[in-house]
Amino acid sequence: MAVAVAALLVLVGTVAVVAFFASPGPTEPHCGAPRKLTGPLAEVDTCDEAAVITAALSVMFSWDPSKDPSPAAAVERARPLITDQLWSASQEPATNPLTSAPYPAAPQASEWEDWARNHQRVVAAPEVVKRLPRLEEIVVHRSLVSDSGSSRELQPFTLTYAWGEIANDGWRFAGVTAPANTSTESTR
Repeated sequence: MAVAVAALLVLVGTVAVVAFFASPGPTEPHCGAPRKLTGPLAEVDTCDEAAVITAALSVMFSWDPSKDPSPAAAVERARPLITDQLWSASQEPATNPLTSAPYPAAPQASEWEDWARNHQRVVAAPEVVKRLPRLEEIVVHRSLVSDSGSSRELQPFTLTYAWGEIANDGWRFAGVTAPANTSTESTR
C-alpha cells in the first residue's frame, strides 16, 4: 500500500511539473481577439509581434512623393500598427523617434520634388536578421522605384532592437533603437 501511495504521489508530482512548464506563464503575452485591419494592412496578423513590427517599418519608410506631402504621411498610414505613445512622439519634429538620427534623413525638399515629378517612390523592405527572442537586428532595405519599373537601391539602415506592446486585440509597434554607427547620409 505504501508503494502504491508513493507511486501515485510521484505520478501526480510529475504531471504537475509537466503541466507547469508546458503552460504559458502569467507574464507570457496573450492575444485575445485580434483586430481586423483594412486596406493594405488587411493581411497583417496582429497576434504576431514580428509581423506587426515589420509591417509598420515597411509602411513608415515607404514613401510616394507624388501623393504624399512628406514622409509623415507614411507614419499616418502606419497608425493602426503603432502605439499611442509612439504616434504622439511622431507628431512633434523635435521628439519624433522615427525621423531623427540614426534613421535615414528625410530627403531634401528638392529631392522629394524630383521624385514626385518623376513619379518615383521609395519602397522599404525590412529583413529580420536576428531574433532572440525579440527582434534583435532588422535591416531595412530601400529601393527607389519608378512607374516604368526601373529601380535603384538606396542606403539600407540597421535597427538593433524593436519591440511591441500587446493588448487584447493584438500587438502594436512600440519602439526601436539603432546602433550608434548607423549612417544618416542622404538617400542619394
